[in-house]
Amino acid sequence: RCVQEFFFFQAEDGIRDAQESRGLGDVYKRQVFNRVNSLFDWLPLAAVIEDKIICLHGGIGSTLNYVEEIETLQRPLEVIHEVSTIDQQLVVDILWSDPTDNDSEIGIHANTIRDPNGTGNIVKFGPDRVQQFLAVSYTHLR
Repeated sequence: RCVQEFFFFQAEDGIRDAQESRGLGDVYKRQVFNRVNSLFDWLPLAAVIEDKIICLHGGIGSTLNYVEEIETLQRPLEVIHEVSTIDQQLVVDILWSDPTDNDSEIGIHANTIRDPNGTGNIVKFGPDRVQQFLAVSYTHLR
């Protein structure tokens, strides 16, 4: 069976700083580079498949409680690592958070690999956080 549709959604590679650090700003003329990156500011952050599966580049982090919260984020997006609002934290969580390394690590933990500067904005989330998210989100999806 062939795929009839596909969707792009935001990932950390869509962040200007990440692309420039990989040298992509030097490859393209600045005008093209900025226009392509402007597209990323409008891409979806998530996809829900058949009201059962949520696809995120990162994860639920510490702030995402239900899927509809993603729809309330204002566009164009501005991804800021030094967050000062709940919406900025929500974007960082969706793009950068990770599950904990094993199921015995519960709660929210600093993600020292993705957040080497120790800002505390990029986190790992335990299986209890996933259970909480699913319990709340499932009722919102139905």
